[in-house]
Amino acid sequence: GGGGGGGGGGGASPLFAISTSLPSPSSPSPLVIAVGNAALRALLQSHAAAASALSRFDCDAALRAVAALPRRHAATAWALSVVGRALFEAGDHRGAAAAFEASIEKDPCRPDDLLPHSTALWHLRRPAALAALASAALRRDRRSAGAWAAVGNALSLAREHGPALAALRRAARLAPAEPYVRTLAGHEQLAWDDPEGALASFREAIRLDPRHYNAW
Repeated sequence: GGGGGGGGGGGASPLFAISTSLPSPSSPSPLVIAVGNAALRALLQSHAAAASALSRFDCDAALRAVAALPRRHAATAWALSVVGRALFEAGDHRGAAAAFEASIEKDPCRPDDLLPHSTALWHLRRPAALAALASAALRRDRRSAGAWAAVGNALSLAREHGPALAALRRAARLAPAEPYVRTLAGHEQLAWDDPEGALASFREAIRLDPRHYNAW
């Protein structure tokens, strides 16, 4: 007696053995790696070229760099933002607004675009679009300088220069290194018949960034 339990510790039958080893993936060939690295390098160079050109206010070069990107990369929120900023600096407010609106469809949370986008809408005299942009931005983040700059632009377009100046001053407190907010405040001070205050705002903008041509 006593022999129960399958006898003798002989282990599981080989018929039921399960292999846990997985086939190792094949490594890409050196040619595939080289092609991939070259494509990645070209992509990064185009991104860097666009950003560098934009920082130098070379709008045409920035637009060419974005145009050189593969189609799916040129359609990203970042690339559309670069296009919007380049067109804005070139004075094409209609094209800039269209690019910023396309960028928002890809990524609605791009606070750095709010200032140029709202200013483009101000130049285009589009009060409904400007008010909607400012309202949505403020709902997302009440501590966003770009949101308060958009509010200031919306109020300015409505000729409410006192509240507009208050909103822009709040934006300046939230972004103490941003010169464009000071420039917008200066324009509101001129509209409010305060040339000395406007001059001080323009000088502060230039002090923050001597290349900020809008304040000259």
